[in-house]
Formats: sequence, structure tokens, C-alpha cells
Amino acid sequence: MSGKYLSLTSTNITRFFWLFILLLALGLGLYGYNYTNAYLNDKLRTVQTTADQLQKRIDKYRYMTYQIYDNFTGQPLPPDAVSAQEIRLRQDMFYVSKPRKKTDALIFGTHDSSTLDLTLKISAFLDEQWG
Repeated sequence: MSGKYLSLTSTNITRFFWLFILLLALGLGLYGYNYTNAYLNDKLRTVQTTADQLQKRIDKYRYMTYQIYDNFTGQPLPPDAVSAQEIRLRQDMFYVSKPRKKTDALIFGTHDSSTLDLTLKISAFLDEQWG
């Protein structure tokens, strides 16, 4: 009959107490692991999202740069289409004053009229792109 019932001796109470402490420590460890894993996954997703957005922005700027360098070389503007003035800011530094002022343009160094034409074409393209 003594085998059917759990005896409450000090040895059994101590064993159950140690088992409870072990399970409590195991639960606390698993909780800490789960919390840390969730925190790191959240930070990983944040970094991945930021990297993806940055890559998209770089690709967009790269595409626009290719458009500028592929499409805006060659023919100068007709003299009546040039409605901009160069304002000397410093030695070898010029500000291009133009009618639409969505984008500003600076020219560095010595240049000729084709540089001004190219600057106006690029500025007009960027005005249209950035509306």
C-alpha cells in the first residue's frame, strides 16, 4: 500500500524543490533566448529594409546618371534657347541663374559655352524628374 501514495519525506520534498528550480531556470532561459531572438530578428529586418531602400535609391540615382550622360552630350542649344546667366561666385566658380529654380546649378573651373548648354540641359532634366 505504501507504493501507491507519494510519501512526503524531506528527501522527496528536496527533490521536487530542485526539480521546480531546474524547470524554472529552464523556462527563464528559454524565455530569454526567445526574447533575444525576436529582438535580433527585428533589428535584422530593420537593417534589411534600410539596405533595400538604400539600394533602390542608389539604383534610381545610377539610372538617372546614365540618362544624363547618355542623352545630354553633343548638340549645343540654339542661342535663343539659352536664357541663363552665369554669376561669378569665386575664382573658377560660377552660379547659373535660370528662369526655373527647382534645381540650382554650379560650374567649377574654366569652361566654354558648351558646358553652360550641358548644365542647362541637365538642370532641365532634373527639374522634370523632381517636379
